[in-house]
Amino acid sequence: MNTLIGYLRKLIEKNRLQEALAELGKLLEDSPLLDEMIHLSGRFSAIRKQIRMGTVTHAESTLTENQIRLALLELIREIESTWELDAKVKQEVGNAVEKIVHQQADKIYNIDHIDQANFS
Repeated sequence: MNTLIGYLRKLIEKNRLQEALAELGKLLEDSPLLDEMIHLSGRFSAIRKQIRMGTVTHAESTLTENQIRLALLELIREIESTWELDAKVKQEVGNAVEKIVHQQADKIYNIDHIDQANFS
């Protein structure tokens, strides 16, 4: 995942926002964050159209693109922290399941060997 996150950041760094939005869209295909990415993509398309048509000043377009860039970076940071949290939760659940399985195995072993137990 770090490689993908790094790649997205590199695209943003190189001002390749359209590509970053497309890659992020693929990544978030089944995520609730997809709507946020779609909104950013729409804003980016709208500002690009306004630039082409000359209906927006350079300062306004720069401001909007910087806002989109920052929002993309924040979205990527949120995804990254969610993945880290998910990985920790999965590890904790795995450890808990392993402990329970081990405890159950011990109980089964003890029941199977009850005739050899010393109760004195």
